[in-house]
Parts: sequence; structure tokens; C-alpha cells
Amino acid sequence: GINLRVSSKRIRSVMLSVAILFTLGSAALIPFPGLSQLQAQDVLDRGGSLEGLESLFMGMTSHSQCLGPVVSTIAVMILADLLFSIKKWDRLYVLILICCPILIYKTSSRTGMGAFLLGMFFVVYLFMMSHGVVNKRWKRKASSLLMSTAVFSLVTVVCLPGFRDGITRFAMKRGSDAGVSTEGMLSSRQGLMVQALSNFRKSPLIGNGFQVSEAMKGMKTEGLALSAPIEKGVWITAVLEEGGVIGWMLFAGFLLSAIFVSIKRRAYVGASCLFVCTMTNLGEFSFFSMSYTGGFTWAMVFAGLALDIRKMKDENEEMRRQMMGQQQLMGGAMWQR
Repeated sequence: GINLRVSSKRIRSVMLSVAILFTLGSAALIPFPGLSQLQAQDVLDRGGSLEGLESLFMGMTSHSQCLGPVVSTIAVMILADLLFSIKKWDRLYVLILICCPILIYKTSSRTGMGAFLLGMFFVVYLFMMSHGVVNKRWKRKASSLLMSTAVFSLVTVVCLPGFRDGITRFAMKRGSDAGVSTEGMLSSRQGLMVQALSNFRKSPLIGNGFQVSEAMKGMKTEGLALSAPIEKGVWITAVLEEGGVIGWMLFAGFLLSAIFVSIKRRAYVGASCLFVCTMTNLGEFSFFSMSYTGGFTWAMVFAGLALDIRKMKDENEEMRRQMMGQQQLMGGAMWQR
């Protein structure tokens, strides 16, 4: 259970503080490239490659490829909390949601943008399908605005060639004349996926171990190593490599059951956060990393579940008070008779 003394306002205040730091803070740094742009030498010093990297905008994070997944997770959590808990168009929430796609576009993070779009659709779908969670008036107003925004965005992309070219360049990380293709979009992860499958064949049943690689053999660490994030592409092949068939089935089963059980119990914010976390790991594998992007996304999942639990407890307490009030009124009426 959750500590009854911890109110939803306190949990939400912590969540909003983190959201403001990463979204509004990053947006405020856009005019200052000396602070918001990752320098090329920093990438080279970390053993990275500049090939195909169009943007080094990192905002309040320490790497451009981290800001996209972080912001997409925040956006989904903010929208879910707005629709299911706040139930009004709060200005701070709307401002954060407006900043999120702009920041993701600045990073050129396809993983972040894909997770953002899929996560938003997932939240809206849950909102449309939910029954008895929100009042009909708010649901009707919110649904109308969300649909209008989606239609306007789609018409803008279809009708304006400049937007289409920009989306093509964003998706392919090259000129718009290259066209959009699945091979082109997966090219940056293809080598990592092939390597993961090659290692998987060496130990297909139980895998090769969590967050390790051939290059780490003989590596010595001081103290307890809690996290060893290794770039492995997408979670589907990475979990196969690390946990084998048994580990993959257990982990995939955990993800599916956790999301569906959360939805069944009306923990929509937590379910949405876990869904977008799964989507971000289709490009930037961080599920088993306890630090940085992995730790942040898991923290958002737990914060979302905490908001859901606190909300359900508050609703149950309000219902109990209403029932007690009705019983007292009925008792008073019977006493008068």
C-alpha cells in the first residue's frame, strides 16, 4: 500500500517539478547553444561517432539521445494525469505538452518522437474507452479538442510540402529525396540487432547475462556495479541475447500482464508510463539500466502508479463519506417520524 499521509498533491508536485526541470528548462536553453548543444568533441571522447547525427541538442540532460526518451515519457505522464485526474485544461500542463514535441524535434530523436506519438495515442485510446472514470462533460470536451488537434496536425502535414520534407528528413536523418523506407529507419540499429542475435545463438536457452558484452570480459570494477549500460539496439533482440528464450518469455509476459492488469484496475497513468517506456526501448535499450534514462523512465512508471493508487484511495474515501452522510440523513428522517 501507499502511505496515507502522502497526498496526491505531494506526489504530483514532485512529478511536476521534474517535468518543469526537463521540459521548460530545456526550452529555455534553446537560445543558448553553448549550454544546450552537446559538443562534437564530447561525443568523440565517449567513443561515439558523428555519422548521421544531425542534432546535438541535449537541453537539461547530458546527451541528445537521452532527452528524446525522457521528454516523451514526461509528455505521456502529463497527458494521462491531465485527462484522468486533473480533468481541466490546466495552463501549466498545456504549456509542458506544447514544449515536448518541439524539444523532441530539436534532438532529432526518432525513438523519442515515435514513443511520444504512440504514447499519446495510447493515452487517448484509454481515455476514450474508459467508463465511469471521468464525467461525461469533461470527456466530451477533452475528446473534441484532442480530435481537433489530431486532424489539424494531419492536415498540416499533408497539405504543406515543407512539413512533409521536414518529417522525411527527421525520419530518415538524410535529405527528403531519399524517401521513407523501413530499411532506412532501422539502419542505425541493424548492426546492433544482428550482433545481439549472433550472441543469442551462443546461448539460446538462458542467454548471456544482463547488460554485458564480449568486450567486458576481464573488466574490473571497484565496489558494487549496479549498472553497466551497453548499447544493444531494441529490447526485443537485446532481451533475447541477455535472457535467452526463457528470459524473453518471462519479461514479455511481465510487460503484457503489468499493462493489462493496470488498465483493468484503472491505473491508467501507470499503464501509460509503462507503455511509453516499452516504446522507448524499441530504439534506446535501457530497461535493465538502473541509472540515467533507464532509472528515470522506471521512476516515472512508479510515480504514475503512486498517483493512481492515491487517486483510487481518495475516491474510495470520498465515496465512504458520501455513504455515511446519506445514512445519517436517513437516520435523522426516521427519528423525526
